[in-house]
Amino acid sequence: MKNYIEGAPYGAQFKKKEDNRMIKINFFLLSCLMLLTMISKSQNLIPNPSFEEFYTLPSSTDEVTKCKHWYTPRGLSPDYFHSEATTPKYNYTVPIVSVPKNIFGYQNARTGSAYVGATNYSTPLRIYTFREMIAVKLTEKLKKDSIYLLSFFVSLAESSKYYHNLFGVTFSYDSLANVKTKNGYGKVIAKNSITIKVGSIENDTADWHLVQTKYISKGGEQYLYIGITKKNLNLLSYWITKFFHKTNLGEKPYAYYYIDDVSVIKLKSNK
Repeated sequence: MKNYIEGAPYGAQFKKKEDNRMIKINFFLLSCLMLLTMISKSQNLIPNPSFEEFYTLPSSTDEVTKCKHWYTPRGLSPDYFHSEATTPKYNYTVPIVSVPKNIFGYQNARTGSAYVGATNYSTPLRIYTFREMIAVKLTEKLKKDSIYLLSFFVSLAESSKYYHNLFGVTFSYDSLANVKTKNGYGKVIAKNSITIKVGSIENDTADWHLVQTKYISKGGEQYLYIGITKKNLNLLSYWITKFFHKTNLGEKPYAYYYIDDVSVIKLKSNK
């Protein structure tokens, strides 16, 4: 294969090769710049999206607040799981919130070494239905009339007696961390609640399944809640799973899901 231009002076051949090389370098740099621009435009607004960062390792249930940036409103009790979870001091010889094996079932983390879990539905206890939420403050406020893609992955725990047909998410303007309303679920938090319908694939304890929806921002929202609100509950249907078994917690009539890899990404302006 010839590496010169026939009929051209040697200097011209060399200059032509150098010009082609510079074109390739410039194209490569431009491609890198475009890729970085795309990445910056697709920045995930969720801090600690796969729950890897922690203040201290979990050792028992109800410890989602040990995970950095995440909390639960109104004193509810979702759980934090980590592969290096410590053993509690009472009646157990192994970690009960470890990964992949824990008190609720068995599941590897989809990313890294950790995930959280929450009861999305349980049969009525006295006068109300128990359900939990996880919450996080976004890294920036949502822009008015912009479209955001919300995504997270769920896996049904083996100890679940039920599975259901939807998930609920809420975008809020304030943390509502200390709000106490009747039965723990007030109208304020349900105001911007979104219902995400899912198929029966969530009746599966082996794999992680994507839950996803688009959201047009009203402007200024900065907190995300994942969990069934009163508004969602009115649309919820549930069925008994074929995987249900008793755990160390005993028989619990609930739908319990592990959650991992949460993201909120701005797509484009709606104007």
